[in-house]
Amino acid sequence: MNILTLSDDEIEEITQRKHRSAQVRVLNQLKIPCAFRPDRSIVVLRSAVIKTLGNSIPSSTGRPKLRL
Repeated sequence: MNILTLSDDEIEEITQRKHRSAQVRVLNQLKIPCAFRPDRSIVVLRSAVIKTLGNSIPSSTGRPKLRL
């Protein structure tokens, strides 16, 4: 595990997507900043995820959970 950036597996886990274009789309929807390396792989700073999501975990359906 890299302390500074997310691994490819972690990006896939957060976005629930395998393709880069879909991952970028989900990251943008979650308002998590990302960039591209020269080899076109995605870079996501771990601190950006923590700042944006805090302790919340995105739901796999993308819909808010109802509180009863």
